[in-house]
Amino acid sequence: MELTKAEDAMNRMSGADILELEVALRNARDSAARRLREIDEALKRIDYGVAGICVDCGGYIQCEQLRADPTTTLCATCRARRQNGRPLPS
Repeated sequence: MELTKAEDAMNRMSGADILELEVALRNARDSAARRLREIDEALKRIDYGVAGICVDCGGYIQCEQLRADPTTTLCATCRARRQNGRPLPS
């Protein structure tokens, strides 16, 4: 009985190789699912008329920033503040 290319490739892989491949595929799937959720949430913000409004300060998110990442929820100031671990100003 002749093995298919996929079966032959799997037979040549060690258990560690298969585990590594499985982990990589699960991570890719999880990352894609997370990105799809971000896209769905961005579409909802458009539907609710709040797209482009920062969720932290209520200010406007710059158009350039939205063009670069349409799913962003933070203005540049709040994004920098969060990256630096600073609290939201009172």
